[in-house]
Amino acid sequence: MALFFTRLSEDMAGGPVATAAGENALTVVAALAHAGVPLTVAQLATGLDWPVDRVLRALADAERHPDLTDPVVPRRVAPDAYALGVRASRLSATQCAALTAQARCTTP
Repeated sequence: MALFFTRLSEDMAGGPVATAAGENALTVVAALAHAGVPLTVAQLATGLDWPVDRVLRALADAERHPDLTDPVVPRRVAPDAYALGVRASRLSATQCAALTAQARCTTP
């Protein structure tokens, strides 16, 4: 059912994402989740054994179609590095502030 609504949303937003492009976007997000730290495009390319242009296309697809990777999205944290972040529409400003405050109070 989720796939149906994703495709419907894509169609309304200007067309579907090719299956391979969607899979590549999800693979890049999975790689960032697995790493747990920001990675450069070169590090992603090396780790995934992909050409750099494939990584860049996958990141661009994830940015253009955040519904594919919801609730997380790749975020540029440096000129050539990405990490995972929360999709902006997923949490309210109040929730973000409260969670940030809670995180400061938590000690590992």
